[in-house]
Amino acid sequence: MLLACLGLVGMSPALAATFVVDTSTDDGSAAFQACTGAANDCSLRGAIARANASDNADDITFNIPLSDPRCNGSSGVCRIVANSNLRVACPTTINGYTQPGASANTIPVGQGGLNSVIKIEIVAGGDILGTVEIASPGTCASAATTLRGLAIGGGRSAVYFGFRSSGSVVEGSYLGTDASGNVALPANDGAIVEVFRTGIRIGGIAPAARNLISGNRFNGVLTASDTIIQGNLIGTKRDGLAALANGFNADGSRGTRATRCQ
Repeated sequence: MLLACLGLVGMSPALAATFVVDTSTDDGSAAFQACTGAANDCSLRGAIARANASDNADDITFNIPLSDPRCNGSSGVCRIVANSNLRVACPTTINGYTQPGASANTIPVGQGGLNSVIKIEIVAGGDILGTVEIASPGTCASAATTLRGLAIGGGRSAVYFGFRSSGSVVEGSYLGTDASGNVALPANDGAIVEVFRTGIRIGGIAPAARNLISGNRFNGVLTASDTIIQGNLIGTKRDGLAALANGFNADGSRGTRATRCQ
């Protein structure tokens, strides 16, 4: 019995980890996967690679210094240029509000625009499927991921929800604009949700969950699944007053199944 109990001790699950992005480089090589806290050793691509290595619900946070070559010293905004899909394949939270100077929106739904302050931009460096792609090609049972506090644009979609992305959330982010919320940083579609992906939420009731989905070439959200689209500003600038339209449809979204815009 003692031997059986000792055998069980080694079966404890590994703890989730936090990886702190400290450089704007898109290099995902081993040198940028270290994420030790030493300077310039953790890129976003490297942090995602680390998070994809286990089923743990890991966190990716940001602390990019303004001395970084892709940071604007006056605005405090740092831009990451993704030259291929940033593919999240295991449960992960990527939280742009952890970058110094960033803060979430506090204005409730129906009471005006957004006062969120975003400091991390992620933009496609070419014609890629999704600037951020939530899709697990067999590496984890789920890729359910939360994206928060990011301005994402470029590519065929700012965020692409593919295989095993069910249960994912995009909140407090700008899809199709820069960090100011006033200038288009367009993708073809702000978000694409593939068929049969369920439980995906884009936005939410809480003030901090509201997204800005504007400036895209085609749709704000293109979905064929049971997706909740809630509390967002769609087709306007951050103030909710001036237009920054998506190319198709008055409300910026198109769906064929059970899409709930609230």
